[in-house]
Amino acid sequence: MKYRTIKPSWIIYSYLFICLLFFSYQASPVSAQLEAVAGYRDFSQYETRLEKLTMSPWATMKSLGKTREGRDIWLLTLSKDEEATKPALFVLGNVKASSLVGRELCFMVADELLNQVEEEKSIQQLLTDHTIYFVPCPSPDASEAFFQKPYQAKVENTRPSDTDRDGAIDEDPAEDLNQDGWITQMRVSEASGEWMSHPDDVRVLIKANPGKDEEGKFTLYIEGKDNDQDEAWNEDGSGGTNFNQNFTFAYPYFDQYAGPHQVSEPETRAIIDFLYKHPEVVACFSFAPEDNLMHPWKADRNAEKNRIKKTLLTADVDYFDWIAKKYQKVQPLKKAPSASSGEGSFVRWAYFHFGRWSFASPAWWITLSEVKEEKKEDASEEEQEQEDKNSHEEKEKKVEESESEDSKKEERKDPSLEKRGKEDRDRLKWLKENGIDGFVSWEAIQHPDFPGQKVEVGGFKTFLIENPPIDQLEELVVPHVNFLKELLQLFPDMKVNQIKIDSLGKGVTKIEVEVLNQGYLPTMSEMGRINGIPYPLQIELDLPKDTLWITGHRRQELRVLKGKGGSRTLTWLVRFPDQSPEEITVKVFGPSIHPVSKTQKLNSEKK
Repeated sequence: MKYRTIKPSWIIYSYLFICLLFFSYQASPVSAQLEAVAGYRDFSQYETRLEKLTMSPWATMKSLGKTREGRDIWLLTLSKDEEATKPALFVLGNVKASSLVGRELCFMVADELLNQVEEEKSIQQLLTDHTIYFVPCPSPDASEAFFQKPYQAKVENTRPSDTDRDGAIDEDPAEDLNQDGWITQMRVSEASGEWMSHPDDVRVLIKANPGKDEEGKFTLYIEGKDNDQDEAWNEDGSGGTNFNQNFTFAYPYFDQYAGPHQVSEPETRAIIDFLYKHPEVVACFSFAPEDNLMHPWKADRNAEKNRIKKTLLTADVDYFDWIAKKYQKVQPLKKAPSASSGEGSFVRWAYFHFGRWSFASPAWWITLSEVKEEKKEDASEEEQEQEDKNSHEEKEKKVEESESEDSKKEERKDPSLEKRGKEDRDRLKWLKENGIDGFVSWEAIQHPDFPGQKVEVGGFKTFLIENPPIDQLEELVVPHVNFLKELLQLFPDMKVNQIKIDSLGKGVTKIEVEVLNQGYLPTMSEMGRINGIPYPLQIELDLPKDTLWITGHRRQELRVLKGKGGSRTLTWLVRFPDQSPEEITVKVFGPSIHPVSKTQKLNSEKK
């Protein structure tokens, strides 16, 4: 066999060429873009960013536990002295794992607070008097789907599961049939379908209404094949349990992503364990779909009579409403989407089972550029509603008059005033306004499970409509920082207002103490009072050990005080030993307030 001789010069050139290719690949930023939306950072980058924040003397981080895949659930603490027990605020990031925007905004808010604390004495005092706990990413395993192709918006972790109860685990996942790197939807043309095209935009599907003589044309599935041949498509994918459905309140038994039982996941357990060990937490704020700031919860007096409380209590509603109005003033985004009902969610657990003030808002949502004329500022809501109704009726009448029989058979050029599918149409408008390729046009494919039928793959790239370009978050940072600062300033603020001491004769002394709450919020929510989870405040009299307590006790529970001047007066009858003390000290304390005290001379009204 003859071998071709290669000259040394060619060997050198070949070697250099290979090296050049290698180093150019290494040097090129991984901007083959592994993330679904540019600018968002994966878990390792997120950890690095957290570590940089702890270079500030005001910040520390620690792990609350590890996920099934070994990722840490990081806690970032902002405080002057993290070991001191001070009233605290707990902030949770992307409660919905696929909304990475919650993690990013949570981190950016913490970063901005640390920037401000270096220059503003008011922030220094705020973090001296309070603690803010941040958990930017409570479900990191599920969130990593954002960085793994094919991209599929997942809310569940990677717990193996038999969703379809057929004895096989994770055997029927979604698949990227058109090889575009995204898991979207597929629609199958069939007479039994429930879905039809929107009259104004064929990309959008709406459910057919037989009451309007409409016929469905499509059946919708997640993109993929029926791998286990059970005539159910992609019903048993990889994983798992949704962090935000795994809490104890209104737990959705048997839901696909609720988990085998309540608090079954290390992520959920880590958060609950931490909060129960930290009774100083007064309130929780979450970036979550269970929005009660843009869409405040409503009280229900009739439901309130039930033993198990499932609606906001009347005694708490005014506080929730007022804080919601404050948030709405600082939030630059308007017209928030409808809130999730929240079965098994963190937000509702924090109020109903943990007994804390629990506030939530999505980190971000789609808002369209305003193209309508400004509404009259001096018009009442009723007048404006009537004006809108009249305008709608006029438009509808004109459309009806202008349509001929022929034009009805064709696709309309003018808007049909069809309200169904509005959310999807708004999404398409937003994508167009921002120049984002976030919709896969419906494309016919050959599908082995549907021989002889038309099958098309397409739909929204879900990550792109849940997570905006990273630069759109900048306008949200300072408003949320300001809201959290104001929320801390609304915490209960106790004062021993007055001490009265009267001698009743025969060695008996009457001590009367008035305690005042100067803060806006009550010392605990009514829900907390009912479920008994928050620690009650304590009041203690510093008197000689051999004092005889005729009524009352040296240390006793202080019942709930309303906000904005709520007060309570307590009375003791005591008999001192041989000699009365020169003074009496009253202390009020509890993990969720700053301890206060007042000393009174026995023979004078005030010190």
